[in-house]
Amino acid sequence: MKKVFTLIFMVCMMAFANTTIAQTITGWTLNVQRNNETAIDITRSVYSNYTNIGNVTALLLNSMNITTTGSFDNVILWVNMHHEGEDKNVWHDVSATSDGAGNWTVTGPIDLYELAGENDNWVLKIYVEGINGGISVKDDNNGAYYVFNFTISSGGGGDSDWTVKYYSASTATLDLTWNGTMNRNYSYNGNGIREQYYGENPGEVGSLVINGFTTRFIYNKDAGVGIQSVSLQYRINVDGAEGQWNELQGTLDKEETIWNPEKERYEYRRIYSASNLNFDVVSVEGLEPGHNYELQYMFQVVTTTEKSKFLGRDGSDTKMSFTVTEKSLPTYKGMTVTLTEDGTEYADIDVSGGSLVSNGCTSLVLNNFKVTLGGENIEAVRLYWRVYPDEMGGGSSDIQWNSVDATVRNGEVWSDNCNIDLLGSGVNIEIPEGLQSNKAYRFYCYIAPLVSGTWLQSQEWGDLRIDIKTGNLTAVEGVSEAVVNKNAPKYSLCGARVGDGYKGIVIQAGKKVMQ
Repeated sequence: MKKVFTLIFMVCMMAFANTTIAQTITGWTLNVQRNNETAIDITRSVYSNYTNIGNVTALLLNSMNITTTGSFDNVILWVNMHHEGEDKNVWHDVSATSDGAGNWTVTGPIDLYELAGENDNWVLKIYVEGINGGISVKDDNNGAYYVFNFTISSGGGGDSDWTVKYYSASTATLDLTWNGTMNRNYSYNGNGIREQYYGENPGEVGSLVINGFTTRFIYNKDAGVGIQSVSLQYRINVDGAEGQWNELQGTLDKEETIWNPEKERYEYRRIYSASNLNFDVVSVEGLEPGHNYELQYMFQVVTTTEKSKFLGRDGSDTKMSFTVTEKSLPTYKGMTVTLTEDGTEYADIDVSGGSLVSNGCTSLVLNNFKVTLGGENIEAVRLYWRVYPDEMGGGSSDIQWNSVDATVRNGEVWSDNCNIDLLGSGVNIEIPEGLQSNKAYRFYCYIAPLVSGTWLQSQEWGDLRIDIKTGNLTAVEGVSEAVVNKNAPKYSLCGARVGDGYKGIVIQAGKKVMQ
């Protein structure tokens, strides 16, 4: 008998123990502000008195206090907003903070008005969930949730951002070009970014260029808050990893006052745009072949109260997938130059490096250069060059680089008749008046082809040089009467560039002439 009594007592104690440690959500209180009215507390016990909130131009959930018994690892407020008549199963979660004594707090404000969207009849559903050791305890009104109904209407007064509906009848377009041939225009239709001209994602690209964008916003200026700025926000996601947001700012083009006969009031339209951006996403971001990329973009509106609102953020339609084309580098096949030394022309010198072409010249002009490059998609060719003293070896970062573009293309050969005075003033920073007499110098150059909008520079096309030795640059060894290019720059015997008004002997196009 004693054993039976002991067994019953133990069972009762275990039941009592289980009852005392049970996890339960015992209640909650919402603090809600409608329009410019005083905020009110809605408790779970009386929530049915507030299920119809009515017409709103602002609706804030300022905070929520939740009481529990037992031990919870986390308590979450779940919020679902959808049009009346829909059954949208998209829930937003907000974690509560515990004070350690069974009280949990959700801090806001949560902008229910903005979470909803356009003017319409809306349904707000909420419930609370507590989690302990992976076990969920819900306070969801027996599965029916706690439901509130309200209607969004434009207008209203006050000085809060929540009193303005910016996106009513607003549009935005983004102009894109990829691979230099296709131009697509994407437009914002109020619910997300969609293609105005329907087509596929860019796919494999060698260039993806943002040309510009235009946005049009209609808003209620009388509500007390305006639009300060609009920008395009974009980022590049790589292999599923999200990149960092970047910004391209728009400018205000026009502001118009429009009469809305349906609502019998004036509305205001602002047009922000950016044109001729020519922003090459592929080359600027340094993207590489062999990866899956995604261009994600949206439009950001900053209000006159310094708050930000977004069009299309996190929407699936704002993302465009693409890959980068494998680029084949051009093949360098050689370069020749034509020089005129003290009036004597040396044509098509092979620039292979290290050859001494002068034992004492007082005039040296680079008449032209010819570069042979194999490969496809070469858009342009540029010659970078500089002259520096021989004892400097590879040159110095202080020595200025000069450049000249090829203007003629004949098959694989790119050329230009540049007529550059290599001994004249301005060939380097250290000796602005020109080179010194009786000294060894180097003419150094390299080639940069333009491929898919990017100037390519390779060591294989660099380290090309000609060794130079100057003579007595102040000496006069006869004056040439030969015909010269009258448009070529003129230099004194000291190397200073002079104009037509200079009297005396000048060097022009590699020849000494009297003027």
